[in-house]
This record gives sequence, structure tokens and C-alpha cells, in this order.
Amino acid sequence: MLLPLAVLLVLVPIAAAKIPPPPEQSAVVQTGRAPCGLAARDGALWVGVYEAGAVLRLDRTGRVQQRFRVGRYACQLAVTESAVWVTRDNANAVVRIDRRTGRKRVARVSSPYGVVEAAGAIWVTSFETGTVTRLHPRTARPTRVVRVGGNPTGVTRC
Repeated sequence: MLLPLAVLLVLVPIAAAKIPPPPEQSAVVQTGRAPCGLAARDGALWVGVYEAGAVLRLDRTGRVQQRFRVGRYACQLAVTESAVWVTRDNANAVVRIDRRTGRKRVARVSSPYGVVEAAGAIWVTSFETGTVTRLHPRTARPTRVVRVGGNPTGVTRC
């Protein structure tokens, strides 16, 4: 008889907990056709726009503050202190955009998808080759390719 009482005591606080209200739409931002990836850093939201081939930096109100043309298929993003990285899957490219100057460097990576900054490098998944490529954070040159198998897509750091 003790066990059912213990379960009841655990369930009561959970049932009494308030459920937060659903999020409200605060703005609609016109980005162009097929917004694909998002990243946030330093109070800005960065958007990769697949069909337009652009990376947008939006301020807190949703206004476009900067637009970088990178070529069609701009998608997943990683934003570091010094650069914005964007994958272009059908172009087999990862573009590094210098946040200060806007200068671009292109790394050739087969079917890049996910991108993240971790352990002092940029890591990019390749869906078709089953690999993860490490890129140098300043030069965008590949420094290592790790075969992981399968079809890796998203990547994150914790």
C-alpha cells in the first residue's frame, strides 16, 4: 500500500504545475524564397536563404542589417566571434564570411549539411559521403576528414 501512495505524491506536484502559454508571433520577416538555417549570436539572428543564395543578419526587431551573397543553396549556419559559416549542399561548398570585412573564403566539402564550431575548429557533416570534415577556423582549409558512416546531417556541441 505504500507504493501507490508514493506514486500519488509524485504525480500531484506535476499535475499542479502550470503549463506555459504558447509562443506568440511577434514579427514576420521577408527573407526571400526558402529560408533554410538559423543561428543566433550577439543579439542578432542569422538566416541562410536557400534559393536566394544569401545570408541575412537580422536585428532584434527583425530588420535586415546585413545581406551577404554566397551563391545558391545557402542553408545551415554557424556563427563564431569572427565569422559566419554557411553550408551550400548542392554546390559542395562551405563559405566562411568574415564578420568584420565581409570577405569570403570557400571550402570544398562534398554535400555539406550541418556545421558547428567546437574544439577550436569548424566541423561539417557530409550526408552523401558519411563523413565529418574539420575546417581551419581562419583559412577554411580542411584539416581532417573523419568517416562516421551513414548519412550524418545535424551536428551540435555541448
